[in-house]
Amino acid sequence: MKYAFHFTYAEAVSSAASLASTSVAITLAVMGQHNQLASPVGSLVVTVAMFDDIICLVILAIVAQIFSDTADGWKIARPIISSVGAIIVGVGLAFVMPAVIHKVRPFVAARSERFWRELFFDFMLVYGGVFSFLAEYAGSTRLLGAFMAGMSLANVSEASQLWEKRVYGIQRWLIPIFFASIGFIIPIRGLFTPTNFGYGVAYSAVATFAKFIAGFVTSMDDKVAIGLAMVARGEVGLVIVKQAFDIGIMNVNAMSVTCWALILCTIIGAVGSNYTIRRLGRPEVVGESNDNSEKPISEDVVDDGSDPDKDSFGNSITCVESSEMFKAFKQLNDNVKSNETIEIIEDTVIEIEETKESQEAEIISEKITDIDCRVHVEVNDESIT
Repeated sequence: MKYAFHFTYAEAVSSAASLASTSVAITLAVMGQHNQLASPVGSLVVTVAMFDDIICLVILAIVAQIFSDTADGWKIARPIISSVGAIIVGVGLAFVMPAVIHKVRPFVAARSERFWRELFFDFMLVYGGVFSFLAEYAGSTRLLGAFMAGMSLANVSEASQLWEKRVYGIQRWLIPIFFASIGFIIPIRGLFTPTNFGYGVAYSAVATFAKFIAGFVTSMDDKVAIGLAMVARGEVGLVIVKQAFDIGIMNVNAMSVTCWALILCTIIGAVGSNYTIRRLGRPEVVGESNDNSEKPISEDVVDDGSDPDKDSFGNSITCVESSEMFKAFKQLNDNVKSNETIEIIEDTVIEIEETKESQEAEIISEKITDIDCRVHVEVNDESIT
């Protein structure tokens, strides 16, 4: 970057730090929208995104000291030591705070639930401010302190609920102000000059490729989805750019190029990850079997004395022999004895939880034409649904 985009060393390192981040907010939004947060892909991407942001904040603290006018050995080592210390303290508090709050809450809430909520919300504000101040005072950055303070309370469900309820309305107004504050310090002429825009496009291409290939070093099959989810930058990158500009280690041109790269990477990552995660989380379409044939459930599976092709109301039931559904009926039929019955009734989903031998079977949800079915197993006068 120093030679390609004519950056100084300080500008190159701080710009790289901003683009090394991964947008946790965009990742959470995309994964949550498609119910993939608890999936292996979602867990991996969110975890790596958090570590990315922490590392970027540590790099910024180091860069600010290295390129200061009075840099020496201790000033270079100080942000590293203080940042590592802040991370260790934050991780330790993440285990301690939930237990402490759980013990304190009954005593305070006994007076009034409303009083407890007000007190706890005020505590979160003071706690975050103090952690942020101490981190900066120790030689790290206040951004890392605020980040670790929030992370240490992440396991307290009441904290996230209160924060969302009390801060969300204010946040909706503060976020535009934050982006406006960045826009105000970038001259329009500098942002839209052909040179800066061209550098920004080229920079974004390099940054996109660098994050995208990260997905291919994993052993998972969904490498493209992981790579695209890592491409999106966002809030932390812009914060780093603004702080680097404020402390004087980045000029307007370097900031303009970096902002273009951040914006383009965020768009590419958000759109690309949304598309791939949607395909990743798309359920199997029932009826798309190889021969597209429809077959009724065989009589040896439905053995209750009734017509296997009709429900209890006399309606015709036609089932598609697709994927796991037919296998589930077959497996269940193999595991029950002759005096056990399987009854298909009109309901919502197929739920197979256990058999006579206490073998666990996966829960399967399949749509059978326009009628959903529930498997009901009676084993020695004990019903299992």
